Amino acid sequence: MTKTGFILFVFAVSVAMSAHSQNKWTQKADFGGSAREGAVGFSIGTNGYIGTGEDGSGFKKDFWQWNQTTNSWTQKADFGGTARYRAVGFSIGANGYIGTGNDGTYKKDFWEYDTILNTWTQMTAFLGLGRFEAVGFSIGSKGYIGTGRGQNGSFYSDFWEYNPVADTVLGKPWKQKTNFGGNSKSGAVGFSIGTQGFIGTGGSNDFWEWDGDTSSTTYNTWTQKSNFPGVARSLSAGFSIGTQGYIGTGDSSNIFYYDFWEYDSGTNTWTQKANFGGGFSCDGVGFSIGNKGYIGTGVNLVSVCQYFWEFTPDSTAGINELSLNNFISIYPNPFAETATLQITNPRIANYELKLFDIKGNKLRGETIRNSSSFVIRGEGLPCGVYFLHIIAGDRQAVKKIIISD
Repeated sequence: MTKTGFILFVFAVSVAMSAHSQNKWTQKADFGGSAREGAVGFSIGTNGYIGTGEDGSGFKKDFWQWNQTTNSWTQKADFGGTARYRAVGFSIGANGYIGTGNDGTYKKDFWEYDTILNTWTQMTAFLGLGRFEAVGFSIGSKGYIGTGRGQNGSFYSDFWEYNPVADTVLGKPWKQKTNFGGNSKSGAVGFSIGTQGFIGTGGSNDFWEWDGDTSSTTYNTWTQKSNFPGVARSLSAGFSIGTQGYIGTGDSSNIFYYDFWEYDSGTNTWTQKANFGGGFSCDGVGFSIGNKGYIGTGVNLVSVCQYFWEFTPDSTAGINELSLNNFISIYPNPFAETATLQITNPRIANYELKLFDIKGNKLRGETIRNSSSFVIRGEGLPCGVYFLHIIAGDRQAVKKIIISD
């Protein structure tokens, strides 16, 4: 079915976010699956996802969704690859990605999770050597994997970029970027803030920034930043909220930690925050949803863990949310005639919108000013999958939309 006309955007009023001042940990509902370590996780919108890992009796492939609003877990379709642990995961738009890891062998397969259809699709395999204990994060519409450990105890420093749009057209979705700036390592922490990626710890205290701004003269270069001030360690958990990054927990020669640190990317300084609420632990999952951070599962001094904790920073009043994905929703999706795109970040007024088909062809572009809600009309577009790229300065989001009968 083909419709006629153009996509139309209709303005509405944005929703403001509230501020808090707490710096505390709050225990939430235990992870819905069995207790485990070495799991992988990421967030999409107001939902968090955790899956795979190892529970003491074997590797796992079950996959679960946590709803921030209801504080409840729902089991989703099992991970598409083999059961494994210490893989990497990240999200781009409405899709999640899991790859690498260890199932008794060093893996390099790579899978996409569709949150709308609740299905897994095998994508082009990671081009680096098979590994586990690597780092994964996303910046805008691209994902990144680097460092890790593999065959014969080898440690890696290579760093790769993944483009999901290129993967849909049998292109070359993986591109090797400049090697990580520090020594080869595994069990490090990685996260992104705006167009910058950060990797640190992994058996040492060094902390590095990768410039992912393609318009910058320092694009694709690494810069060493202030060292992580805690004890050198591996298998910590980390995430970012606005312009701050966070690292805590971890293991050093079978000594576990529960200290928790905040990195200010604007001032290049570290500040110690409230200790992790779950106590001494390592090998857990960390991600953020909006202005909250989360750490769950892992292993403590006694056993593998099932707990799930929420961190509220000192204040969200001054945080500039650089990632748009958590503040954009499209409903209904799939849709036949119209859908509404809602943006709930009042700090950004002007956007550039680009629509791509599944082959990566740009179909339309619009500049939107002083708006937060749009009606998307599917006239002129055949039924199928499309990608809407939202750009606001150095902030980006990619959302999949599906036009149905």
